[in-house]
Amino acid sequence: MVKAKRNKRRGVKKANRKINYPLYLTALNLEVFNANDLVLQYFIGYGKVNTKSIRDLYRNSNTEVNLRIDLINNNAPNAEQIGETLYSENDSLNIEDTDYRDAVLDVLNEYISRTDMANYLVKKYKVKATKIQAPELVECEYPF
Repeated sequence: MVKAKRNKRRGVKKANRKINYPLYLTALNLEVFNANDLVLQYFIGYGKVNTKSIRDLYRNSNTEVNLRIDLINNNAPNAEQIGETLYSENDSLNIEDTDYRDAVLDVLNEYISRTDMANYLVKKYKVKATKIQAPELVECEYPF
């Protein structure tokens, strides 16, 4: 008697995964024009950076690397490569390649998680994140 072979993998393939979190979707749908916000959108869209970039930034501090564990991958591009790809994708903006690289390092230094990044972008552009409606502008009395 021959048993049928079972597929051990379950769930959705990584290439077919979609972002379902409304805060992330709202932050990704914003139209941004500066280097820091474009880098934030890169990381919110599940972009990763090479571990060596964070180790170089924090001088081999394992605690800082562990705090940013969901942002790193050994096979991911480093900060310079991320800056180059963002520069080539957004060449119509008058932003230099080095500004993108510096923005990647600044974002890695300031934020620990994607949720913090998305919250910052949504608050900065004063947009309300909802599941049902499209993002709407929200009036705010106090500037952030």
